[in-house]
Amino acid sequence: MSSSKESIQKIEGNKNSVIKSVSKQVKVYDEDYHLNQISEKNNILYSKLKEELINFGDVVLDYKKTYISFKKNNVIICYTIFRKEHLILEIVKGNVKSDGSKSKGFFTLDDPKNISKIKNFKFSEGSRREYYNIKLSNLNDVGYCLLLIKQKYDTFN
Repeated sequence: MSSSKESIQKIEGNKNSVIKSVSKQVKVYDEDYHLNQISEKNNILYSKLKEELINFGDVVLDYKKTYISFKKNNVIICYTIFRKEHLILEIVKGNVKSDGSKSKGFFTLDDPKNISKIKNFKFSEGSRREYYNIKLSNLNDVGYCLLLIKQKYDTFN
């Protein structure tokens, strides 16, 4: 335990301090930030998905401005992106370097219903991240999506 008696107000300094200015500009995102912007139907989809993912064990949620990610061992299992009509699930395959070599644990999804699409994002240094993109708009599809996500989750054991 720290024995420092400094107060946050003392560290902030005067009214014009840079620390005070920056602390007012920092926006913290949480689950409510996302859920307040989507339909009741999508709230139900997300709640069911979240409940089941938490039941996998050792899953932590990470809130960002444009998505909520589910992580295990500080590695992302999947992203949830919120849209008006549906949720988008992104399961990371891995990174491919500019020389063609793949990152450790590069992942291949077994998707017999073929509902996922492979997409990628290019980094400025030339490598790219590949991921599976899945549109979730029906409560009946949550179970199948969980089977796909579980495949990625199981790679961390």
